Amino acid sequence: MSSHGGKREGSGRKAGVSPLTEARKKLLESADDIIKSLVNQAKAGDVQAIKLCIERILPVVKEIPIQASVSNPEATKTELFEELQHQVLSCELTTNEAHERLEFIKKIKLEIKRSKNALDIF
Repeated sequence: MSSHGGKREGSGRKAGVSPLTEARKKLLESADDIIKSLVNQAKAGDVQAIKLCIERILPVVKEIPIQASVSNPEATKTELFEELQHQVLSCELTTNEAHERLEFIKKIKLEIKRSKNALDIF
């Protein structure tokens, strides 16, 4: 009956640096040149290079709760829209946050209108 336990000759991780670590090191040493080349290819119209630049160099903004407010509560719809648009363009709000705020404002205005109509009955 043979035993499979214990250290067998040749088993386990080999001494030294792994090939993956070596490849990463070489890639990092050339990172600036690679990125410059990728950007140049994107500028030249290479669709795959453009996609890589957008996905990796300019990653998607993740949803992060940000405290932002409307400076003028008496603003017109156009003024509110312009202020939210400015907040999105200056990265104070994501587009989803701006949309949620517009929906919230619509609901509040509708509730105010309903309340006024209810008061007019009396």
